[in-house]
Amino acid sequence: MIALKVAWDSYKIITDTSIEEGVGNRGNKRVLQKAAFANAVGDMATLTQLGSVMGRDHSTIIHYRRNHDTYEKYYQLYNDFTEVANKVILDVFIPASKSDKLSGYKKILDGLRKQIKTFEELLVV
Repeated sequence: MIALKVAWDSYKIITDTSIEEGVGNRGNKRVLQKAAFANAVGDMATLTQLGSVMGRDHSTIIHYRRNHDTYEKYYQLYNDFTEVANKVILDVFIPASKSDKLSGYKKILDGLRKQIKTFEELLVV
């Protein structure tokens, strides 16, 4: 469970959603962020373990899993978060060289920044 906590903490730093001000924990970006991680973990942890690491009840994890197909179909940002989550989980459990990790994270962050900018432009219109 320690590795899962490390993966979650790393993922939160990489996918920082703090720019979504004034919406608390239920902002769309934050929900997609958490759902992507929960679904990427899959069966590597129980619902209770995963909920504990993420600071959520196991029923919230069930909700994220039930909505995976909808998130995947309608939210590109969710797919981007899922890609990051998969890489972070693999990095925690199958370490690679530091330069490979940093290069991969930079590419992911650049892609996420573009998606966020596009998302924000759509909201402004």
